[in-house]
Amino acid sequence: HLVLGTGTPPYLPESCRDLGGDFLHNSRYLQGRAELRKKRSITLVGSGQSAAEIYYDLLSEIDVHGYRLNWITRSARFFPLEYTKLTLEMTSPEYIDYFHALPEATRYRLEADQKGLFKGIDSELINDIFDLLYQKNLKGPVPTRLLANTALHSATYDSGSGSGSGTYTLGLRQEEQGQDFSLTTEGLVLATGYQYVTPAFLEPVRDRLRWDGQGRFDVARNYSIDTTGRGIFLQNAGAHTHSITSPDLGMGPYRNAYIIGELLGRAYYPVEKAIAFQEFAAPEGTVV
Repeated sequence: HLVLGTGTPPYLPESCRDLGGDFLHNSRYLQGRAELRKKRSITLVGSGQSAAEIYYDLLSEIDVHGYRLNWITRSARFFPLEYTKLTLEMTSPEYIDYFHALPEATRYRLEADQKGLFKGIDSELINDIFDLLYQKNLKGPVPTRLLANTALHSATYDSGSGSGSGTYTLGLRQEEQGQDFSLTTEGLVLATGYQYVTPAFLEPVRDRLRWDGQGRFDVARNYSIDTTGRGIFLQNAGAHTHSITSPDLGMGPYRNAYIIGELLGRAYYPVEKAIAFQEFAAPEGTVV
């Protein structure tokens, strides 16, 4: 048996993959934070929780270090993470059963629609950012910009010919206006998340794996991805088959217990089958 728990590598926008300089992906922010704060300008690109945490951290000391700070997000606004209790019932065995049984095209549509359920920003942090901006602006305008509806389309790096810090020039577009503009910055942080990549070590057994119409793993309800249905299991890369429960940390013990039960052929750890008050599928027959 083989269980894949290899995680997701950092994702870089295509326009930034061959950039030079010392830009950071958010996964390396803490290692590069000290040098980053020495820059005269810092631009953060991203929409989610990591971007918000980094922005709050840099904003907190903007007047200490004297840099300009920009936050660019492609999202229409700074969306809060939906965390109400009935929505949280979607992280349940019942919702996995319902979602997995849907047609492939429907599941892919829902996967795109549901990103805000696990890729938003904690609402308390959004309020903290607003309050911090308000407090700092009481002393005068703070050199920071928050640019929503703004997509990154190109990026270039100029090393400055050894004359100090290099600069990045970002080609941006305000999506709702369809207006292009550019921004120059010394520091660049890409809080652009992570994206699953099929491990290269699986190539020799590719013919033993199941694939869907989009070229992704066809993950069975029991988390298997091989043709036998019991040989190779996938821990966390099945949002297209198991919905938002796939990346959810709280569902990790459920996934582990389920897979261990499949490996042993019996339930070793008790697994709850029903925890939600709501019903996700249409009831059978006439409802009275």
